[in-house]
Amino acid sequence: MPQSPADFSFLSEDVRRQREFAEQALEEAKRVDALLKDTTDPKLQLGLENTKKVLLDLARNLTANATSTSSAATITFTGVGIK
Repeated sequence: MPQSPADFSFLSEDVRRQREFAEQALEEAKRVDALLKDTTDPKLQLGLENTKKVLLDLARNLTANATSTSSAATITFTGVGIK
């Protein structure tokens, strides 16, 4: 966890990137969902459903990790020097 303001800045940037990647994964899941609605081939539907699930899981996990990292970094940074 951060020990200096520079460390906190690095972690803040990392959290921002994780949230950005989560948004991109969510956008891709929406595109896959649109393809699913236009697809009649059962094999392709199954593959697209799996892809959508993986993208949604990725977005959810990235968001959770970013939130956790942000909370832990804030607590640690604001607690530096407090005994």
